[in-house]
Order: sequence, then C-alpha cells, then structure tokens
Amino acid sequence: MSFGTAAHPAGKQPTTFGNLRASTHSVVTTHGLDHALRMPHRFHVASPEHRTDTFNGHPFRISLTAFLSKDAALMVHAETVADDSGASNYDALPMATLAGLTFHRRPDQCVNLSKQQLEGEHDLLWLADHGFPPTGPLQVRQYLTNNPQHDREIVLTFMLRVADCTHAERNRLRLHALIGLLKIDGKQVFSATEHAPRNWHP
Repeated sequence: MSFGTAAHPAGKQPTTFGNLRASTHSVVTTHGLDHALRMPHRFHVASPEHRTDTFNGHPFRISLTAFLSKDAALMVHAETVADDSGASNYDALPMATLAGLTFHRRPDQCVNLSKQQLEGEHDLLWLADHGFPPTGPLQVRQYLTNNPQHDREIVLTFMLRVADCTHAERNRLRLHALIGLLKIDGKQVFSATEHAPRNWHP
C-alpha cells in the first residue's frame, strides 16, 4: 500500500507554499479542495511539513500532517501537481462515503512492518519522528479525492494498532469505529487557530 504520493523521495526541496494549515486539534486544507477536518481531543496534530517531490515523473507540491494518539493515526496529505499534467487521478478506484462526503477508497490492509522496512519510506519515517512509529500490526484504510482537473488531491490514511492480522473482522470493526470519529466540513471552513501546533510525543 502506498502511504502517500512519493514513497521514495528524490530529496526535500525548499518550499514557499502550504496546502494546509493546522491547529492543535484540527486541520484545514487550503489548496482548492478546501476541507476542514477534526478529531476528538485525545488526538494531537503534528506540525505540518511542506515539500516538493516527484512521482511517476511528475512534480508534486506536498503538505503533510497527522492526527496522532497512542494507538491510532490519521495522516493527511494535501497535494498539487506542479506541471498541470493531471497526474492526480484516482477515478479507477471505487467510491465510498466518509463523514458524509464522497471519496475514492483503497481496500483495507493489515500490515506488520519492521523498523528495517521503514527505511527509505519518507511518510512512515515522518510518522515515527512525530511519535507514532508505524511498526507492528496496523489495520490501514485510505481515502482519496481529487478535483476534476486531476491536479489537486487529498489523501487520508487511517492507521490503527491491532493485536495481530489474523482477526480480520474484529480489526475491521475497530477501524470502522476510528473512522467514525472524523468530522469533515467540505464547504464551510472551521475557524482554525493560526499558531504552529505542538509536536506530540507519547
């Protein structure tokens, strides 16, 4: 499963953009797909990262943050295609409803990653650096949306720590409960405090 646009970054470049902003408990995307996202206060929002990267030969401007708790994470990617090529296209994926809005969705996976498997995976290492090492059994589901021109996208990746990957139905129900905590407003932006949020470490 891909956990973001570029699994193997070509190198972080200086940035002068931001596709989202965050407060301690909320995230607002600001790149033309304007969504406001909130999770309960037991989740803390990591300081956003903004970088440029290349995926399948196309340059992307990527903003990344995450809602984090001890046993769960929700990664938020807000991305734009820098060459106007329409490379952000998820139309082949099935549709699903998330918090009352329509998204594309990848199939659920249960993954069990070692520390060695994180090497070279930018987004997973970023999670580890921000207090949520994505190792051991994790139930994962990913929702994606893009604009009609396929040059703007949001990717939401839910991760839940589970005992193991053998109890598929139990894990699915627990993940469903986690996903039900997310509140999204895709029309009216919530008021978000403009200060830089604190990094959270368990």
